[in-house]
Amino acid sequence: MRGVVISGGRLADAADAAASVMKDDMVICADSGYLHALAMGLKPQAVLGDFDSVERDAVVCETIISYPAHKDQTDTELCVRYAIARGCDEILLLGATGGRIDHELANVFLLKLISDAGKKGSIYDGVSYVFLVADELILTGDVGDILSVIPVTAQVVGITTRGLAYPLDNACMAFGPALGISNVFSESRAEVKIKEGLALVVWTKADKL
Repeated sequence: MRGVVISGGRLADAADAAASVMKDDMVICADSGYLHALAMGLKPQAVLGDFDSVERDAVVCETIISYPAHKDQTDTELCVRYAIARGCDEILLLGATGGRIDHELANVFLLKLISDAGKKGSIYDGVSYVFLVADELILTGDVGDILSVIPVTAQVVGITTRGLAYPLDNACMAFGPALGISNVFSESRAEVKIKEGLALVVWTKADKL
């Protein structure tokens, strides 16, 4: 089962984001992410948060869980943990970027929490998908799509890519300067393999540029 966590950040293309949600997904909203869900015509199974961005009484949902404003986790993290606890083996985050950069970075690094739980995770903002890769990622897209590899550990070793205009073969990248930005799909299938370390992989569809 896949969990879709909708937060209150920016959605560049709400209709496209809504199209990424499948019928059998468990939709979980973080506070004002509920408003995004309404705009996308989605009915969430659960809404969690401290309700500082949307009135709790305005929320219509079978499961509503309130938390104090003073807590150790963000509303989005609470939703991710909720999804994991309920058996989701894949989690897609929507509305998790934009707005305050501290929240945006915290949401991106929730991909590590998801990975550590043995689940698949991704972020989609209506333009780009973000993945955290420790071993292998295979994507099916279109020629001209953009793919960037961004190290988030001190060293990322043994990076090999296929299906890209500028392929890498057992390369190394260090955390710091963005050497892996803006590669281009030369085929409809792109692969990224990593032997050691962690990297964020950002995939942007050509028709969204």
